This record gives sequence, C-alpha cells and structure tokens, in this order.
Amino acid sequence: MARNFSTGSRRDDATNKPPLSKLMWKALREVAFVHAYGDKHYGQGNWRKGQPYSEASNSLLRHWDAMFNEGEDIDPASKRYHAAHMAWNALFILHMQLHPDYYAECDDRMDAFGDWVNEEFAQTSLAKELEKGDDS
Repeated sequence: MARNFSTGSRRDDATNKPPLSKLMWKALREVAFVHAYGDKHYGQGNWRKGQPYSEASNSLLRHWDAMFNEGEDIDPASKRYHAAHMAWNALFILHMQLHPDYYAECDDRMDAFGDWVNEEFAQTSLAKELEKGDDS
C-alpha cells in the first residue's frame, strides 16, 4: 500500500523495511573507527578473508573482560571504546553468518557434545589440527 504525503508525493509502504534512521549513528561511528584501526593494524580488508568464529568471539570476550571485569572503557592499543571492539567482532561474526557459502570454513562452533556444528568446517585442515590437539 502506498503512502501519500501532503506535498502530493507518494512512496511505497515501509512495512518489512529496516528503520535505518533509528540506528545509533554515533555508536556506529565508533565501530567504524575500530574498523579503520584494524585496516591499519592488520592490512586493509584483512577481515574479509574470514577467520574462525572462535577468533572473533574470543576477541569480543577479551574486550568484554577488560570493560566489565577490569573497569577499562578505552582499549589502550586503539584508543577506542572496548564496547566498539565488541560490536565490531559481533558484526564480523554476523557478516560471516550472512554469507555462509563464502565463510563456511570459518564456522568452528561446536555443539554440547564437542562435535563440529558445520560439517564443511569439520573437513578442513584446521578442524583436523584442532582435533589432534584434543588427543594429546
């Protein structure tokens, strides 16, 4: 259903469209600064190559620990908020989940029984290497 405006303009219904104007832009700006720091520190676009989910979740949790357990708001290396680093890592994981065909080998999650959740990851050399580590 179309929406009609007093100016005479019309626009389609916004149902099922994301309300992007409601996003927290100041916070997202901080996440973008973390992204820029990562590009400078690791190489531009390095994140696009993908990493095991556990790497991003471990990084997220280290920033969580610094913020909530150590009372540190700002990461000493990047001079950016730990919360922005946590958000970046969460968005990185979400990006990989939204593109499973490209990042399938990065999905190193395990179920409660210690089995790989993603069969494609289970066939990778990284999974085999990690499984060897469990035997020792």
